[in-house]
Amino acid sequence: MAVRVTRGKMLAGRIAGLDGLEAKTDAHLDVKTKGDTKVIKLNSRNYAATSGDNIGFQVKPAGNAASGTATIIGGQISPRFLDGKLGANLIGLHVDAYLKGTTGDISADVRALNLELVADEGGARAIGGDVTGIRIRSYLPAGTITGKKQAIKIEVPESGGKAYDAVLALTSTHGAVWDVKGSDYSPSQPRAKIKVLVNGTAYWLVGYAVEPT
Repeated sequence: MAVRVTRGKMLAGRIAGLDGLEAKTDAHLDVKTKGDTKVIKLNSRNYAATSGDNIGFQVKPAGNAASGTATIIGGQISPRFLDGKLGANLIGLHVDAYLKGTTGDISADVRALNLELVADEGGARAIGGDVTGIRIRSYLPAGTITGKKQAIKIEVPESGGKAYDAVLALTSTHGAVWDVKGSDYSPSQPRAKIKVLVNGTAYWLVGYAVEPT
């Protein structure tokens, strides 16, 4: 049973057999709490399944127009402080992959954020701009910033936690983008290279097989 929500009408309590909410064509579906410290919970429950993908929530808007210049955005998160209002932290998105307790082995990976750029095999779409895994845009006029402003900040692992093995891991080699020379080179000479683009020009960061002194 799907329920259509119209303006001026509220749904309260639980509806048996409810399998969807649908707003009128000319209206947004506005779901919000009345208390400032209350949240909207989506599948915050225990999963008993022992196999398969158990997904808390799914958002899959699909462009279905034969032509046009529409932009499809999977989700938009935009917290803010209103003009003249004070606060402490402003966090756009907090992702917390939390292993609760002290026992229960994980047989594969633990990933806080998994980004994938994918298309169907044999795809031949023309993409007029860039294809980018992470894009960071900054426009932040401010009176003063007591700390530093940086694109990426990595905190030292907290006491009792496992230390990092590296800042960055690149799997295998990838032609002229990142590569390693053969073992016939002296360990004291640069052997690894990583390609970066600065203002559209290619440069290479070099690495050594032994830790420099």
